[in-house]
Amino acid sequence: MQVYYNNGRGDHTKRLSEVCKIVGVTRRTLQEYDKIGLVSPTSKTDSGYWLYDEDTIVRLMIIQIFVEAGYERKEIKDIICSSSFDLISELDNAIERLKDRKKRIEGMINSINVMKMFSDLPIELINNMDYLGIYSKKSFKDYLDESIDSSEITPEDVQKSMEYFPFYFDLLSIGSLREKGIDDPKVQICSRDYCRFMMDNFINGDEELKDAPESWKLEFISELTEDLSKEEEFRTLINAQCGEGTMEFIISAVKSFCKNEIKRAK
Repeated sequence: MQVYYNNGRGDHTKRLSEVCKIVGVTRRTLQEYDKIGLVSPTSKTDSGYWLYDEDTIVRLMIIQIFVEAGYERKEIKDIICSSSFDLISELDNAIERLKDRKKRIEGMINSINVMKMFSDLPIELINNMDYLGIYSKKSFKDYLDESIDSSEITPEDVQKSMEYFPFYFDLLSIGSLREKGIDDPKVQICSRDYCRFMMDNFINGDEELKDAPESWKLEFISELTEDLSKEEEFRTLINAQCGEGTMEFIISAVKSFCKNEIKRAK
């Protein structure tokens, strides 16, 4: 340890209160460091005041670097008290740890931005979601961790994808109810909302499709939804959220709704 910061002037001592100001720590922190054997005062005055020499003060500064890098106190003690401690090598490790923290922070910012966008979704769409059903297969924390780890997704990417959120959440609301079966009234309501979204955002705005018969539009939606199952990335996303087989259930539910609507219209 000395090879890295011992300047040979260890006789210049400072009282505990002065060290707190120099290093930027509290009296209680230094007392806890002493208690766990991380750093102890160099000596004490006759009156009982704690004194720290220069080398020990520098040691405290190095400890603060590791504290700010996210190291636990016990971990710091194990590192700097080791006979094989190499400051430069451990600083390199601290840099890598900070890079990982930075990546996670950026991912968390993106995840929070996505959550904020939920407020723009129709309230009935949010109410259709069976959150307990979704998170019974994988915890919310697991999903959050996966979202945070996907920090390569930029805020700009999130913003661009916002227009597809209602589409995705309509399908997810159907998938979250798969245990109820395709004929369950709530499943059919979610299927209806999904078809309405498709009508309003993809079909009625298309010059070639907007004047087509309603039955033809429903058949087109049914076929389009089935084609989604061929998109591996989208299929994986849905199944990861609600379990394997969810995409097949969604297709069946939408087909059932469209078929019933076509029959009702005849």
